[in-house]
Amino acid sequence: MNTYHIPAVYHPKRHYQRDKQEIDAAIWGVLDRGAFVMGREVAAFEREFSAYCQAAYGVAVTSGTAALHIALLTAEIGPGDEVIGVATADKAISLAVENAGADLKWVDIDQQTFNMDPNALQAALTPKTRAVIVAHMYGLPADITAIRSVLADRKDIILIEDGALAIGADSPAGRVGSLGDMACFSIASSKVLGCVGAGGVLTTNHEEFYVKANWVRNYGTASSPYKEEDPMPTRQEKGLVIRGVNERLDTIQAAVARVKLKHLDRDLAKRRANAKIYDRFFSDLACETPYIPQGYTHSFRTYPLLVEASIRDRCLQQLNERGIEAGAHYIPPDHLHPYFLKRGGYRGQLPVTEEVADRIVCLPVHQYLESDEIAYVIHHTKEVMQSLG
Repeated sequence: MNTYHIPAVYHPKRHYQRDKQEIDAAIWGVLDRGAFVMGREVAAFEREFSAYCQAAYGVAVTSGTAALHIALLTAEIGPGDEVIGVATADKAISLAVENAGADLKWVDIDQQTFNMDPNALQAALTPKTRAVIVAHMYGLPADITAIRSVLADRKDIILIEDGALAIGADSPAGRVGSLGDMACFSIASSKVLGCVGAGGVLTTNHEEFYVKANWVRNYGTASSPYKEEDPMPTRQEKGLVIRGVNERLDTIQAAVARVKLKHLDRDLAKRRANAKIYDRFFSDLACETPYIPQGYTHSFRTYPLLVEASIRDRCLQQLNERGIEAGAHYIPPDHLHPYFLKRGGYRGQLPVTEEVADRIVCLPVHQYLESDEIAYVIHHTKEVMQSLG
């Protein structure tokens, strides 16, 4: 009988137990002081997280979805505006655009990187385009240099990164989180950098976006949301000044995220080392292992393989039966979800996106895997794929 159960993207119990003493101390510190929302740990986490991303400012919120929504509200994007993204990312992007009341347009992806195809972006731009949301898929940064070249003559377009899967990843253009006008991250417990619940962060190099994002997350009022330490610059505006939401981060989640941030480079090194082991052992299989262009690093939220479409579903089923939580992440692509099919999505709309969706297999690669678990994943993945031909 199979005795292994290998979670897909992190190990909940080990996520806490590995750093238990530090996490417990951080949580009890918050409870003792009593500032449960927007306490001093929030400002400290924002400062440390943005510095890690090589960005000037951070705004901590309740989720990655909230960060996306706040970014669009900060840019004052709404009805009549067009926002371009990809359909393979988390549906939070598409829904954030819908919730802002803007028009959503998807473009196709590059088959090697799974990221937005700059040529497809170029062809999709219209005078109505006000924002482009670039997701760094599975942990690999998108080609921001090429995307910025496409947008060079469109100063009216806001470039937003979705870095939820790629914290700590670098590209020739810089680190994820510093590449766009704003960047959005999830720090949910299952992400590469995760707290012990839900949370998110928006980063930016623009003071104006930083100030407005702070207002947006705090009901749209021009007042500081900080309870113990206030890093916001002094402004003249007062009262309700912008369409806002209530999306302030709990202090406990910020305190835990600070602990996890201290260990992030070690965790990324472990993910990358695990991925190199997979690369070596899967090189003789009839599949495509992750492609990393020169000058890029990968955060490996998962380890994405491409297999033949004819065997993908059986491959996933057999791996799961053996206790390996392999999956086809972000499938179906957004335009093929029932909600968006009713709004004009159709099969054949995004050919490369759909081919990748039919072929992708995502394997566990996270830092909590033990050596015997890595060996187990390798052995059974090879066995399953060879048995399926």
